[in-house]
Amino acid sequence: MNHPIIRIASGSFIAAAFFFSACSQPSGTVAADTRNPVDPPFSDISIQPNEYLVDAETADTIQAATGTSIIIPAGILVDKEGNPVKGQVKYRFREFHSAAEVIVSGVTMLYDSAGKTNSFETAGMFELTASQNNSPVYIKPGKSIEVNVASNVPGTFNFYKLDTTAGNWVYLSTPATDTTPAFKAIQAQLNALGIRPAPPQAREPGKPLLNIDIDPAMRPELAGYNNIVWQYTGEGANPDKTPGLYTTQWRDVKLIPNADQTTYTLQLSGAGSTFTTNVAPVFSGNDLKRAQEQFKTRLASWEEKRREFEAKSEEIKAYNRSVSVLSFGFANCDRVFGRPDAQTVQAIYQFNDTSFTNNRGNIALYLLADNAAIQQTSTSNATALLYTAEMDNGLIAVERSTGKVAIVKREAFKNAAGKIAKAGVPVTFVFTTIAQKVVSFADFNEVVESL
Repeated sequence: MNHPIIRIASGSFIAAAFFFSACSQPSGTVAADTRNPVDPPFSDISIQPNEYLVDAETADTIQAATGTSIIIPAGILVDKEGNPVKGQVKYRFREFHSAAEVIVSGVTMLYDSAGKTNSFETAGMFELTASQNNSPVYIKPGKSIEVNVASNVPGTFNFYKLDTTAGNWVYLSTPATDTTPAFKAIQAQLNALGIRPAPPQAREPGKPLLNIDIDPAMRPELAGYNNIVWQYTGEGANPDKTPGLYTTQWRDVKLIPNADQTTYTLQLSGAGSTFTTNVAPVFSGNDLKRAQEQFKTRLASWEEKRREFEAKSEEIKAYNRSVSVLSFGFANCDRVFGRPDAQTVQAIYQFNDTSFTNNRGNIALYLLADNAAIQQTSTSNATALLYTAEMDNGLIAVERSTGKVAIVKREAFKNAAGKIAKAGVPVTFVFTTIAQKVVSFADFNEVVESL
């Protein structure tokens, strides 16, 4: 049976339509926590740095496995007397992105601004040092190293440098947030894969049929099928009741997948005319049987590739922010943890383990909000605790002398905070001590993820 043919002018193509809160800080110096600004909660658990040997007189770029890159100009290092450094230099670099990594680092997430203590929310933190023959070397005054920090956290953040002598965070810059090339490449592969293949549909008698000659490359989910015929779904303009549809020289044709991923919106334009309707690719007879067999293989292949690309996408950090480092040490890409719906409660922390009750002054306590905001807080009762009910909150406490860990899971936090009757009423958070001894970062990370 012959079906009406949509006439497409030469050079036309089928086109497909595919388809954060900023927080800025004033420049200047902000004071960190009054305790040691680098005070790891565990004596025997840490994030180990990666080491790189670089010739001090040659420009080089260090590419970390996380996607972060370090661009080192030639001849920028000096020894403690200010003499130029020559020969091989050992760079040590480590990053902190997850809540577990930041907590284990012991680097303060607090600072004072205008006499008010605030908490940082991080998009990534790092430590960069360099040495030669086990003696530290330094960046020459007026020179810098560029660090392009890869992160999975979107939004606007600031870079700060930690002054460990003064215990202060020093504002450096507010960088642009760019998408990393590696993530762009994975997203391009996902887009090229196209939408999920839809099971072939049989032709319905009585509905208008159209022949549309399309380039399979433009609709990869349909590539490989033979003798596709497009059938009017019953929604949109009826082709058989549209005068001039089959005689007009259409110059622009679009087939846009609908939400159901089985039908398409057909859009035609040309010679001052437009036409829009809904169509579905259909088959009949042996073509339908052949398409059904092809579909099984195509779907399995599509799902396998999709899983592969999504796994790669999770491994690769999506965003990049650059900072010029003038001296070695800790730097972070942070912003103030604060939202309009945040509220303060008077918190009472109840521990059922004497290691905690007898050593309250030796406990490191953290509030985790959506695994992004890490807030250090005092373990004293009736302490003001800032949190946001709309976020996923949990508490982690580490008793430093024993390395014991106690937690308040997210659901328990939500239940306790939900009992607030009015402002000023204390809220009791009951901690559960982790039975298994935490002896490695993997152990601690598992605890954090269990919240």
